[in-house]
Parts: sequence; structure tokens; C-alpha cells
Amino acid sequence: MRVPESLVERMLDLAGEAAIVLAQVQEQLRELGQTRHGVRDTAERLSQLGAELERVVDSRSVTLDVRATSREFDPLELDAFDELHTLTRRIAEVGADDKLLDRQLERQLATMNDSVGRLERVQTDLREAVVRSRMVPVGSIAARLQRAVRQAARIAGKSVAFELAGEEVGVDAQLLQSLVDPLTHLLRNAVDHGIEDPRTRLAAGKPEIGRVSLEFSRQGQNLSIACRDDGRGLDYDAIGARATELGLRPAQGSGEPGELANLILRPGFSTRRAATELSGRGIGLDVVASAVARLRGTLRVESAPGQGVSIGLAVPERIASLPVMVVRAGARVLALSIRGIESVGPAQTVPDAQDGAQTFWHEGAQLEVVRLDRALGLAAGSLQPGAQPGRALASAAPQEAPSEEVALIVARDDGARIVVVAPQASQPRSVVMRPLPAWFPRLPSIDGATVLGDGAVAAVIDLPSLLARGGAAVPAPEELAPPRLGPRCLVADDSVSVRRAMEAFLHDLGLEVDSASDGVEALEHFDRQAPDLAILDLEMPRMNGLELAGAIRERVAGKDVPLIMITSRSSDKHRAMARAAGVDVFMTKPYTEDDLASAIRQCLERGAPLG
Repeated sequence: MRVPESLVERMLDLAGEAAIVLAQVQEQLRELGQTRHGVRDTAERLSQLGAELERVVDSRSVTLDVRATSREFDPLELDAFDELHTLTRRIAEVGADDKLLDRQLERQLATMNDSVGRLERVQTDLREAVVRSRMVPVGSIAARLQRAVRQAARIAGKSVAFELAGEEVGVDAQLLQSLVDPLTHLLRNAVDHGIEDPRTRLAAGKPEIGRVSLEFSRQGQNLSIACRDDGRGLDYDAIGARATELGLRPAQGSGEPGELANLILRPGFSTRRAATELSGRGIGLDVVASAVARLRGTLRVESAPGQGVSIGLAVPERIASLPVMVVRAGARVLALSIRGIESVGPAQTVPDAQDGAQTFWHEGAQLEVVRLDRALGLAAGSLQPGAQPGRALASAAPQEAPSEEVALIVARDDGARIVVVAPQASQPRSVVMRPLPAWFPRLPSIDGATVLGDGAVAAVIDLPSLLARGGAAVPAPEELAPPRLGPRCLVADDSVSVRRAMEAFLHDLGLEVDSASDGVEALEHFDRQAPDLAILDLEMPRMNGLELAGAIRERVAGKDVPLIMITSRSSDKHRAMARAAGVDVFMTKPYTEDDLASAIRQCLERGAPLG
């Protein structure tokens, strides 16, 4: 059965789209679960209020006068039940019905979660099956590679044996075809520049027949290819001299092996003075480097004198599924690949008073600490929970880090372990990662991008690769500067509809909003992060607006925070009490949005005006 390649391509795209839709369903289920918790809390409060109302009614009820009702009962045998008693019983019944509905909803959500879990496993198997339908074994190009080595050896007059490891590894057909020419060029280069002639090899104590090998393997989401030979290795002196002639390095330039090895990847670079059938024509390893760059891969050259050259290629798969932890901080969404993450714990960093570096004690060892924002080259504090532009993030005496941060123990590829302090991360989830388009500039340690369930596009970051760069060695470019967040406003009101309408209104004004259902909850929000402005209701349970305003003014962080109180109480007494509690603007209902917007603007621009 022949299947058009375009049809398989379409199936692969649909599999990726299905994974995104599934992630959206999972996100909606999580939100539905949070809504259920909110409904349950509301039912609990309703039940408590009903019980409290029943106690009040019972304490104030009176016994029916038996003589006025019936002569068959005395006052101790018949209680009076008026409309309040009936109302309290109905409230209790509604509360009981809510609890029953909550239990039913909980069972249905559990069933849906199980079904979605099974669907995720089926969808993953389906995607992998479609991906495998595009894959061909590496062995399918073995004959072409063998022929390239044999022809190069015959032209150069050398004896070379070719070895191919990983023939059974499956590779996307398009990807494998795009690698054939670069790999052929690598093999020809190894035969021509690396392998010595038989006489020289025998004199050096080597076997007369040289060996060139290609090894295919899969590391994470990358296809890894290693091309090795047992020849003479790179001639660093010849490379340095040729680079000096071409003006690629000064006459007294550094002779570091790594720097010189990278020169062979430059366009037109060759140490051969005369062109031959195999080399010296200005077509060097830059062809390989360009092809790998187009595939958004990496290339590494290593050599030891007299022992040969090893060239490693790592190319990302076209589409892959991998587990990540999602980090959200402000407007930024990042997906951290779990590769290399050994453990996750609370962030308890201790600044070093000598050089400002931070260390972390883990299992008796003192590990280096790197903040995720600095490792990414972003402005300091841009990923810290609650950070706002323009506010200094000073490091005081040794103290416990905010509870919203976690410490990720990450093992680098060289075995060293480093602590990465990051915002609170989600539980690992499987996402579909797509490589970035070819026209997008390559960013080290960014493997690709993924679309999350809420529609957000997140960069997939490989932490071991990121830490191998040594953190933030260069300042963040302007286009990566953290987005400036608007002022933060705290809204305290016991009405759900009022809070939602106020949140939408404030978001339209460009403000970040924290909301609370009563004064106690609002004070907890305030202690976690002091806002730039607070809008309070007067009448709230547990702690009313006057008590909340007084508690805010007692705090050091709350002395200069503008307070706006909105209430239906318009008497001079209430206005005077609000001013005495520290309220700056007193507005009565009904009010217009223009008046409120004007008051907010004046509070933020010129301080809090009395009103």
C-alpha cells in the first residue's frame, strides 16, 4: 500500500493539533476543579450561616400561648414555629442539597479525569505511531555512506574500513535525507585529511587500514551523530598559519585548540594549497556546519594529535513529546525540560557576604546557586514572584526565600550539580514540542516551543545546556527585556459579582488586580505583596472595611498606599469614620466608572486626594 507523503504529513500535523486540544481539555478540567472547590466553600459558608441563623431564631423565639392555640398542650409540649423557623429549615435543606450536588460533581470530575488520562495515553500512542510511519532505519543509507568512503579511499590511495553503529535507529525520512550530503562530506573529509597513508600508519605503530565510523543514537529529543576516525588528528600549526594568512586571526593570536578547531568550520577554509578531487576547492566543513544550522542543530569538533578527530552532531527531532514543568511569572511562561532535574525543594538561599554569590546546602554539599532570570540573561528579579519594575530586590541578611520560589537541583552534562532558583513550577506534564522555524535565530539551550492548554506559547528550555553556558554572561538584549507590569490594585469586597466587574474594569485600565472576599483575606494578600492601590468595601464579614483600613495603616508598607472606599453608606458619620481609619477617597454608590477612573489616576499620579 502506497501512501502519499503529504497525507502522512497531514496526519502528523493533526496528531500535534490533537495533543494541543487535549492539553486544553486538561486545563479546563483543572479550572473546573477549582470552580468546584469554590462552590463547595460557598456551600460550607451557606451552611454555617444557616446554622448561625437558626441559633439566633431559636434564642429569640417564644412559646406559643397554649390557651390561644390549643388546650391539649402546655407550653413545655409545643414550641412556636413562625416564618423565621421555616426559613432557617429551608436554608439548611438547600445547604444539604448543595453538599449532595458537590459529591456528585466530584465523582463526575474524577470519572472525567480518568477518561482524559486514558485519552492522553491513546493520543500519545497514536502520535508515536504516526511519527514512526515517517521513520526509516539509518541502515537504509548505509550503502551510500559505504560507497562514499570507498570512493574517497580509492582516490586518496588509502586503505580505510568504514563502521556504522546504530543502523536500527529510526529517523524521520526527511531529516535523514537532509543529513546524507553533510555526512558524506564528513566521511570524505575524514578519509582525505584524517587517515594517513599505509606507510605512515605503520611507522606510527598503527594498523595499516584506517578506521572511520559513524554512530547514531538518540539523546532525549535529539538525534546524535558522531563521526570519528583514528587518523593523525587536526594539524593545529597548519590551521593557525592558514588562518593568519586569511586574516581570520592576528599573527600572534591565541593557539587554543578549541579556537583553532572551530576555524575549520569557517566558509572557504582549507589547509590544502592545491585543489584535488577531494579537497582544496574552497568547499570545507562550512557546508556541514550550514546544513546543521538549518536543521537547528549543534556541531562539536574534538581532536587529539595522532589519535584522530571526533565530530559530534546533535539535531532536534521534527516533532516530539517530552515532559516539562511549566513556570509562570507575570507575563512570562516557560517550559523547563525535566532532563537533568534531580529534585525540587523549597528555595532557602544564603547570600555570601564576600563576593555576593549565593550557595545552597544539599545533602552535606555546598552547591552554587543560579537564579533562572539571570541564567536566561534577563533583568534581575524579572521572574521573581510579585516583582514589579522599579522596585529594588535587595538581598538582606540570610533569610528564607519566598514560598512561591523553588530550588531545582540540576545535574549538568559534565556531572556538576547546580541549584536553580525559579518561580513555583507545575507538576511535570507531557507536551508536544516543535522546533523553532529556520528563520528564527538560534538561541542556545532553547530546544523548541510548545502550545499549552490555555493557549500560551512557551519556550522549552534545557537546563543542563543553559547552565553549561555559565549563566548570564551577557546583558539581556532589548527585545528580551521583561515586560513592564501595570500598578497592582487590591480589591476587597464580599460580593462575587462586584469583584468580577471591578477586576474587568481595572484590567481595562492597565492595572494588575488581587481580589479578596473579606478583610482578613485582603490583609493576607497585602502581607504577601503590598499593592500600589487598594479599593475597599465598607461592610464585609470577619473584618469590615474600616478595620481593614486601620490594619493597613499600621503596617510600614501600608502607610503610603492610597485607599479608596466604595459603599452605599453616605452619612457624614460613616465618612468621618472612614477618614479616621486612613481612607483617602470615600465614594458612595451609585458611582460612574469615569469618576472611579479619575480617582484612581489621581491616586497613582499625585498621591491620594481626600474626597
